[in-house]
Amino acid sequence: YYIVSPLQAAKFRQTQIHANKTDALDCKNIARVYYGTKLRHHRNEAEEYRRMRELNRYYEDILVHLRKHKVSFKAKLDIVFPNLDQYFKSTSMYTNAVLELLKLYPHPKMILGKTSNSVLTKLSKKASSHSKIYLNKIVEKFVDCASTTYSGCNPEDVDVEIIVRLIESIQSCNQEAEEILGKLVELAQKTPNYKSILSIVGVGENLAARIVSELGDIERFDNRNQLISYAGLDPRIRQSGAQSGDHLRISKKGNKRLRCLLYLAATCNYRLKKNDRLYEFNQKKRQQSNRLNSKDDNIATAHKL
Repeated sequence: YYIVSPLQAAKFRQTQIHANKTDALDCKNIARVYYGTKLRHHRNEAEEYRRMRELNRYYEDILVHLRKHKVSFKAKLDIVFPNLDQYFKSTSMYTNAVLELLKLYPHPKMILGKTSNSVLTKLSKKASSHSKIYLNKIVEKFVDCASTTYSGCNPEDVDVEIIVRLIESIQSCNQEAEEILGKLVELAQKTPNYKSILSIVGVGENLAARIVSELGDIERFDNRNQLISYAGLDPRIRQSGAQSGDHLRISKKGNKRLRCLLYLAATCNYRLKKNDRLYEFNQKKRQQSNRLNSKDDNIATAHKL
């Protein structure tokens, strides 16, 4: 059997002078695709590829919820504990030690009057994986911020309760994302193309596993052009008269997740600035006379990748 893209059937409908749309005409247009286009037989992939793809997309859903929780957390933090994030620019505000301390003392008045040793003892029980020197620095920043800031609510207000719940949601999403990503890497390591993708400069274990999950069984593609089209990185060429049609946008008619991952791999490769083939190709694109911008150069590098 064949799988027909709805875009193909719609294209046949638009070739008619009167582009009417009914249920009966939809069936006829699909039939025209079958008779007028060379279609490829559908081939089922191995179960591990389908499992990896679903895990990767579930992982992306977790990240979407995580970003929403962080936005809500940041809004509440500006009310309950203003300027606290300014003290943690060098270290992430979302590390486990910082979040655990904020759960213990979510309001500035709760930590004032406490001795550093008592706070450090409580924090050490919650974040035992960190050294006491590191935890002591976090405690000092908290106390310093609490003594200089003015909260926009009282310790018994509902905003304090909400910020604790948001911290728990962020920690839960982080833990689940790490578990899913670990399982994804474990499955990807058993596939034949994982080591090849991992050998690319700028591609780590996590990114390689996600690329493999969205790439699937590469044997179903006859050539590299089909793979490029599947990722939606094929350029739209529209030549007409004196217009060359060069430097137009890519089609984006394909797997958007794979396209984003390849673009991420291209940007990571250029950031490392190692003299491999991809970096040299990107550098060459940036130095040519008719270049557009760095984003176009990275897209071209993703196409090359």
